[in-house]
Amino acid sequence: MQNEKIENSHSALHTLTHRGPDSWHFETKDGLYLGHRRLSILDLSPNGRQPMQADGVYLTVNGEIYNYRALRQELIDNHQADFVSQSDSEVLLHGYIHWGIERLLDRVDGMFALSLFDSRIRKVILARDHAGIKPLYYGLREGGLSWSSELKALERFYGTSNLVIDKTAVYDFMTYLYVPCPKTLYRDIFKLEPGHFLTYDLGTQELEKTRYWSLAGLEPVGLDAAES
Repeated sequence: MQNEKIENSHSALHTLTHRGPDSWHFETKDGLYLGHRRLSILDLSPNGRQPMQADGVYLTVNGEIYNYRALRQELIDNHQADFVSQSDSEVLLHGYIHWGIERLLDRVDGMFALSLFDSRIRKVILARDHAGIKPLYYGLREGGLSWSSELKALERFYGTSNLVIDKTAVYDFMTYLYVPCPKTLYRDIFKLEPGHFLTYDLGTQELEKTRYWSLAGLEPVGLDAAES
């Protein structure tokens, strides 16, 4: 990546300092910038920092995995997964490597917004927890994908003067007092719906979105009002 783009990505990342005040780290791989602001809770050592990497897969995540101990033991017993930290986040990394995204999400109990970059197949995967407790925004602009846990980071990354207001989102807000998923205030920037994951192919620039969970009789999008 060009230094200018890296500095711009740093600036966007630092809008999230209040979410992760303890430290920050980043990696660049295949033209991607992967950054993370850390709030240290379970593993205070450097081993728990993100992005995490194993077998060519990179992970950043915001959230908490409630059943991580059971998943960790299953991965060690059945797949000889080599954990380097005590963090609940690392379970998602090895879980994806050994189970794939759908089987991983089927096993996870928690609140999370995660991103994975699988450099082996050059695909980005974004996923949001079942009920949408943790927010996850993504932009499709200028022939690429960007993502963040808050809209303000994408505003900084693109520059608000370069973003176009989505008038239909304004109408929705005036009607409902929030903006329903997948809309945001801006065109070309979206909220990933609760209980969904998306896959973005760096080569073809194709995006595929999949619902992996829903509660019968209740649309997950309705659970999104509190975060808007």
